[in-house]
Order: sequence, then structure tokens, then C-alpha cells
Amino acid sequence: VKTISLFGEVWGIGPATALKLYEKGHRTLDDLSKDDSLTHAQRLGVKYFDDIKKRIPRDE
Repeated sequence: VKTISLFGEVWGIGPATALKLYEKGHRTLDDLSKDDSLTHAQRLGVKYFDDIKKRIPRDE
């Protein structure tokens, strides 16, 4: 369940796609980055996952 939730947080991947990716055997973001079936937007979401999730301080 944690893995599916993590995949669902990736920009471009919703709950249904997250479940499909889990059922294909993916367990980490590195596994996702090697999947050829991802769309361009999903690949960007995986690539920049940490940057997207990072909070920006108010003073910026």
C-alpha cells in the first residue's frame, strides 16, 4: 500500500496507473524510471520527484 501511495504522488501518475505499475512488479522509483511504458510527463514526474515534493521557503 505504501508503494502504491508513493507512485500516486508522482506527477502524471494517478491511483489506477499506480496500481498497474505495482502489479507489473515495480517497487521503487528506480524501477519506474526504467519502465518504457511511461509517458513523457510521467518520466519527468519520476525524474524530478524529489524537487517537486520539496517545499519552498516563504522568503523566496
